[in-house]
Amino acid sequence: ARWTSARAATRSPLPTWIWAETSGSQASVAARSGSTATRARGNSVYAAFRSLGRRGLAELIDRCCACARHLADTLRSEPRIQVLNDIFLNQVLLRFRSAAGQNITPQVTGAIQRSGVLWAGGTSIRGEPALRVSVSGWKTTTADVEQCVAVIRAAQGSCYNAHATPL
Repeated sequence: ARWTSARAATRSPLPTWIWAETSGSQASVAARSGSTATRARGNSVYAAFRSLGRRGLAELIDRCCACARHLADTLRSEPRIQVLNDIFLNQVLLRFRSAAGQNITPQVTGAIQRSGVLWAGGTSIRGEPALRVSVSGWKTTTADVEQCVAVIRAAQGSCYNAHATPL
């Protein structure tokens, strides 16, 4: 079937993106959306939003943002850990330095990932490696953040000591 208008497309039990605009046949989802995985993830996100409701979603966002601020505020006291951003949402950008001022962020990132406690990915800020921590778990609490802080400190400490200049 070839749909000629959005109104006609809304009569279909299938989503509008599943129909080809010009060929008159069904198009593949990937051809229309770029990725089937993107569409599939949308279903689980929609279901989570529906189950949480407006208030639950607001509480989830507020809690994740508060946990990100707590993580950043706690790590700011560390002399060799730089918090690179103001925390407005749920992301914290960090950079780690050795005693000589060398950027050891990739090594710290690897140690954090090997711990298995949290996942944080590497990124680049102003041409230098940095670590991006996104707080997005629906069950994440302040206690979880404290555990992550301990892992980050331990990873930074082990990499800092490995790059220490011998006397």
